[in-house]
Amino acid sequence: MIRSVSCIRTRLSAGLPGRALETAHRLASTFTATDIEFTKTSNPSSMPPKEELTFGTTFSDHMLEIDWSAEGGWEKPKISAYSTLAISPAASGLHYGLQCFEGMKAYRSKSDPSKISLFRPDCNMQRMNDSMARLQMPSFDGDALIDCMRELIRIDEKWVPEGDGYSLYIRPTAVATHPWLGVGDAQQIKLFVITCPVGPYYPTGFNPVKVRFCADFALLLLFSSCLRKKNPFSRFRLLTALSSQLYADNVNVRAWPGGVGNCKVGGNYATTIKPAKEAMAKGYHQVLWMFGEDDSVTECGAMNLFFFWVNKDTGRKEVRRTA
Repeated sequence: MIRSVSCIRTRLSAGLPGRALETAHRLASTFTATDIEFTKTSNPSSMPPKEELTFGTTFSDHMLEIDWSAEGGWEKPKISAYSTLAISPAASGLHYGLQCFEGMKAYRSKSDPSKISLFRPDCNMQRMNDSMARLQMPSFDGDALIDCMRELIRIDEKWVPEGDGYSLYIRPTAVATHPWLGVGDAQQIKLFVITCPVGPYYPTGFNPVKVRFCADFALLLLFSSCLRKKNPFSRFRLLTALSSQLYADNVNVRAWPGGVGNCKVGGNYATTIKPAKEAMAKGYHQVLWMFGEDDSVTECGAMNLFFFWVNKDTGRKEVRRTA
């Protein structure tokens, strides 16, 4: 049994208004899980011991593919053996960044390992549709893709590991494939889904990354501003608990107003690799991305970022996330 834990929020995007996003989506046909064409692998693999899993290096036996063209719309979904994609070297997605993706997980139930749950897949589908709209790609039926992914997980159920912190990582991806050069909207798209069993993402294992701010966040920002006024290229180190450390970067910018920080597009990640490697060379695990004259916090590496504080005006304890 594969069930979904639904998202209680209606939208994740903090960018374009909902109506603008909806009208931005290009008209498209639809696809359904009932039309899936199955071709099972003739050479099934075995999952290694879960303790040996590293993120994104071991893949399950099958993958899901759904092609789209401006002329014919969405084609029938296909589930077949995991294999290399064949696309033209002139494919638009290789040159102009017309690509987006999502990251999801499927978990086995502690009480009944035969049951597998997807965590808020509707939110992932909403954000992927928002990302595709931002890239002037066609929309798709999120519920239909969730149903297709359920079939993919069902056929590769043995690849869902058991245990705390272990899961099947699911990577839906859309990339423009039309085989000619020139900047323009996608005329052909491949939407595909691959999965891989995973354990801890970081070498430190499941230990949380905890940040102990100096006195309070306002004082930290004041300290940051003083440093930056003295040296516009300065960076500072956050005091941290345990062995994990964050490197606060107010030189390189991860997201900014009017950009695509609210979308999951490949270009958001490519330019973070160099600063992240520099931070790791200094002994840090992740980059805390800052923006603006007041060094507002925008992102935290590959993690979700939440703040816990006591509201000085109301006295209430609050948990906040970056917008």
